Amino acid sequence: MAVKRWIGVALLLFVALALWQAMSEQGAVVSSGLEKDAASESAPQETSIQIPSQGKHVVLYYFHTTFRCASCLTIEKTARQVVSEQFQKLLDKGVLQFYPVDVEQPQNRHYIEDYQLYSKSLVLVEYRDGKEVRHKNLEGIWQQTSLEGLRDYIAQEISTFVEDTPNDG
Repeated sequence: MAVKRWIGVALLLFVALALWQAMSEQGAVVSSGLEKDAASESAPQETSIQIPSQGKHVVLYYFHTTFRCASCLTIEKTARQVVSEQFQKLLDKGVLQFYPVDVEQPQNRHYIEDYQLYSKSLVLVEYRDGKEVRHKNLEGIWQQTSLEGLRDYIAQEISTFVEDTPNDG
């Protein structure tokens, strides 16, 4: 049993290193703008998440810690770009939102248990009339080995999740 666990850990580390290397090779290295964003995030976040009390609504959360590596910042930047570039109509209608959330802030720690988080994560959550009805952790973000693959994965997951969201009313 211990051998399987060590093999699993080794494979996970290999995948993380491969993702980091692939993103670095594609110019996904932290830019000065992202470094500025990361520095500003070390101050307490005043994230006011507004969930409409009427109708259906989907939120893509990016859960992170205060300190983030280049790959983590790339995931956030890529998710934000995918949402704004490929789902602008849903943003304009108020059906879809993107929220980065620092889970090290006291008011956000509950998300770790709520969504069984063990790493930086993208989580899609559907709300109906202000109440959560389902969610999906996009665990495959760490298995993507290219920036294009990451974009495609995030876009496909959002599309599928939104398509599975009933639209009555």
